[in-house]
Amino acid sequence: MFIIQKNKNHTVIIFILFFLCCFLFGPIHADISDSLIPSLDENTKKQPDSNVSVGELNPNSPIRIGVIANRGEEIALQEWGPTAEYLSKILAPLKFIIVPYGYNETITAVKKKEVSFISSNPSICTNLEYYGLVQRIASLQVPGDPNPESLFGGVIFTRSDRSDINTLSDLKGKRFIAVDPESLGGWQAVLGEFLSVGIYPDKDFASLNFTGVQDAVVYAVITGQEDAGSVRSTQLERMNKEGLINLKEIKVLHNQNERNPGYLYLLSTSLYPEWSFASVSGVDQELSKKVAVALLMMKSDDPATLAMNGAGWTVPQDHTTVHNLLRRLNLPPYENYGKPTVQEVFNQYWQTIFGIIAGIIMLSILLSYTWKTKNNLNRALKQVREDEITLRNSHDELEIAKNKAEISDRLKSAFLATMSHELRTPLNSIIGFVGILLMDLAGPLNTEQKKQLGMVQHSAEHLLALINDVLDISKIESGELKIANEPVEIIPSVKSVVTALQPLASKKGITIEMNLDPQTGMVSGDKRRIEQIVMNLLSNAIKFTDMGTITLNTQVTSDEVVLSVRDTGIGIREEDLNILFQPFRQVDSGTTRKQEGTGLGLSICKKLVGLHGGRITVESKIGEGSSFMVFLPIMIPR
Repeated sequence: MFIIQKNKNHTVIIFILFFLCCFLFGPIHADISDSLIPSLDENTKKQPDSNVSVGELNPNSPIRIGVIANRGEEIALQEWGPTAEYLSKILAPLKFIIVPYGYNETITAVKKKEVSFISSNPSICTNLEYYGLVQRIASLQVPGDPNPESLFGGVIFTRSDRSDINTLSDLKGKRFIAVDPESLGGWQAVLGEFLSVGIYPDKDFASLNFTGVQDAVVYAVITGQEDAGSVRSTQLERMNKEGLINLKEIKVLHNQNERNPGYLYLLSTSLYPEWSFASVSGVDQELSKKVAVALLMMKSDDPATLAMNGAGWTVPQDHTTVHNLLRRLNLPPYENYGKPTVQEVFNQYWQTIFGIIAGIIMLSILLSYTWKTKNNLNRALKQVREDEITLRNSHDELEIAKNKAEISDRLKSAFLATMSHELRTPLNSIIGFVGILLMDLAGPLNTEQKKQLGMVQHSAEHLLALINDVLDISKIESGELKIANEPVEIIPSVKSVVTALQPLASKKGITIEMNLDPQTGMVSGDKRRIEQIVMNLLSNAIKFTDMGTITLNTQVTSDEVVLSVRDTGIGIREEDLNILFQPFRQVDSGTTRKQEGTGLGLSICKKLVGLHGGRITVESKIGEGSSFMVFLPIMIPR
């Protein structure tokens, strides 16, 4: 058991413990975001909020049918208006009208009960049905051979004369345009195909734009405004039939027609159920049945059918494939899919959680020991300076040399004994305890917990390495420290250090940017010592930067790898640059005395760089920041 002496640092320890707990358990919370569909109470899900019968409907008050205007409002009225006329005729004296909506507007209209029925793509309808806001009563059919088709998908296309774009991989670095983030055929199905082949549009495309209208996507690609785009299947054939485009101008990418030989339309994705016709929650069931029957009776040659280029209506299709796609893309209503709640995690892993908390407490104890050791070291250093003044007043050179040797030996012994006993022992206990947790000896861990414990273990092991480096300062001075001589890849080492220090930078609101030249190769040296150099420089930059950006750059010259760390911190006075790399020295530039540190970091950096045959330079201006540059000889392949 560790006994912590009461001191003024307890407040700091409590704060650190609170921060670590928040950091460790914060990711467990379910992501509470403003989704497209708000939570509904049980009463809303179980029963409609109104029950108006058909007989009570006012013939003079039209029944509104909301339709996604995926080709614009004018075309939506042309294509769907005859359907409203058809229903008005079959169900007279009731009158039906079409109300076009944008993709995002459709959900709002349903929630506000602005419409009684909607016709929408299956992803929006699935989202609304999941929350009990609509009930599907029919599915659209399009012409097929020999039978009508009730499936559709997406088409990824470019201009036929684009010889540089033939596969999905060729789209990397290109401009891409799609219909809408809520469009299943015009984007969501296409996104699923991109992810399946390792293409991530947000980072792989030069630009990604949405028009909200199918026709606009086609025109943007044909006119060269965009390199490639995606629309729902049947769209290209429809525009070709209307004389708006020539299919010879189109090249389809990732063609899936061979996998679906009975499908008549150009296709680049898997197939999903066609558009749904649904009644909004609260609409009388008798009215919904009458509308469903009327739609199912609509003939393939009816003007309403021909106007929307369809082949009539059929019973509601199975939406399992739509649910699977939305889950895979983490789209509504599955934006929180797979994220456990705090209560669920606690109920299942409470023993592991208590074990983690115990580890955090032990780590806090270690921080207390570190603080106390620093104070002891500072007192010892103060005593050394006083002894040095006394020695300078002595005229006996031999006695002076003897006293200096005794003082240095006493300081070294006290330092080594304190650090070894008060830091190494508890830190090794922390590492061992976390290792036991990671071995599942205290109970099973999930992936997220193992990740967090791995971070704790990595940080503790790195702290132990730093302590060993401090203990080796005397070996560096005496030339006894030996470094490894092996190939070291710079970029992975830099990324590893940035990952370890990212939480510290984020806490201060500092952005860490990395501009790493992919041609940066290898140097010959000690991987741990090179990472220590980067760790010290980046830690200093974070410590002396209150806001702004820290930039890490790597570049290659003919014979050197150059690593630079540039910050927007408080800067260093020109007259202090000459003492910057001296051990146990801290420059005084106003606020620096408020910062912790022994003054060893930059001194160790310079000596380690020298042991690798390199050099380190610094440029700084007060109030503008500092830039440290490390030059290491490049490793020449044998």
